[in-house]
Amino acid sequence: MFSTICTLLLLSLYVGYITTANQPIVITWSSDINGPARNLLCGFPDPCNTCTFKWISSTKILAEDDKLIDADSSRYHVNSGICHSEQDLCGSLLQITNLIKDDEGSYTCEVRNGTHLSQGVGTVDDIAQYLPPITYPQCRFHSGLNSNNMETVTFNCTGGQAYPPVNLVLTVKRQDGQEEILTVELDKISAVTDVTHKTSNDIFICHMTSHLFTNFYRNCMLNLSIP
Repeated sequence: MFSTICTLLLLSLYVGYITTANQPIVITWSSDINGPARNLLCGFPDPCNTCTFKWISSTKILAEDDKLIDADSSRYHVNSGICHSEQDLCGSLLQITNLIKDDEGSYTCEVRNGTHLSQGVGTVDDIAQYLPPITYPQCRFHSGLNSNNMETVTFNCTGGQAYPPVNLVLTVKRQDGQEEILTVELDKISAVTDVTHKTSNDIFICHMTSHLFTNFYRNCMLNLSIP
């Protein structure tokens, strides 16, 4: 009986040691991939060809192995079999590009190897430099009369929350293909202009860039049709 108890104790200690040793490691680092980005690598010192990986945020499953589940494919990217030579770590890489403030938080990496399930957690925090959410810029306009009783169109563009603030350039593209700059706002959250000279099918465009992330560019546009 005594030997059986000792064997069970040793076995439980052995299993506990293996479970702890097999916990995945998660490392994070910053990079610039057409804008601010964070990388999270989850894995082990030696490649695990039989492991499957799942990435989970605080609210949803983002990815399983190399497939995105509930994540914006324009900002999230996942790849398995990635090794970081300096950190001696191989596993699944989750990249979050065009960072926004809401990306801050914990990211759980769930690893399954046969019947064994383990987890590691990485944190994205202190996002000092970030771009606006993907829904920006937003273009709007409305018609009215100015102080000289002339009909005008007020064109407004909102850039969204970003740090540093974005640059906004408002232009109008005429039917002949010529594009005219209406206003330029540097390091601003919004831009607005009034246009009195209008022709049918003018296209109003808001160009959004960042002086810090030089490869970043988005736009929105509205087509002004005059009967």
